[in-house]
Amino acid sequence: MRRCRGRNRSGDRCKKRAADKSNYCGTHFDQAEHEHKGIPGAISAGLTGLAIGGPVVGAVSALAGALIGSEVKEEKMAKTKVFVSFDYDNDSDLKTLLAGQAKNSDSPFEIEDWSVKEHMTGDWKAKVKSKMKRVDQVAVICGEKTHTATGVSAEINIAKEVGVPYYLLKGRASKTCTRPKAATSNDKLYNWTWDNLKILIGGGR
Repeated sequence: MRRCRGRNRSGDRCKKRAADKSNYCGTHFDQAEHEHKGIPGAISAGLTGLAIGGPVVGAVSALAGALIGSEVKEEKMAKTKVFVSFDYDNDSDLKTLLAGQAKNSDSPFEIEDWSVKEHMTGDWKAKVKSKMKRVDQVAVICGEKTHTATGVSAEINIAKEVGVPYYLLKGRASKTCTRPKAATSNDKLYNWTWDNLKILIGGGR
């Protein structure tokens, strides 16, 4: 997996996967723009040093700017792909709410896939592992009975196995929400707010 070259607010390297044909994830496209904005001028300066005529320099500079602009545009279109893990029997409504937020015009993420109501038999884990490998993050929505949801714990263990970062969201603000048994003691339960969600999507913890 090719990691994003961006940096989060603390200065640490982003842990998300870079978008196709890009060095950055959807959240850090602005860093890509900053990195590339001086390239057209540098190209022009280099060509001028070679004594190439002004019109040629201008044309090449314009071409470089167009190519970089196209790359930055692609960066802006890329969004973080998220797998949603939740207690299917008790918290399906929360998954629906998160999917709705993903459709906001300023949303930095998109829902790639989510928990399925299947028995833990056969190739169930293999199917989930295949899905996990296609996403950048796993959002674990915690409700009042998540500690009893064996499927959620299994999905967290799979996320750990394939190296996909995950985080816990408190699904019901006015209720006591529980953590999955597979969660570690260091896994914080974050309040589910739009600001917190955007920070988590950006790799902040």
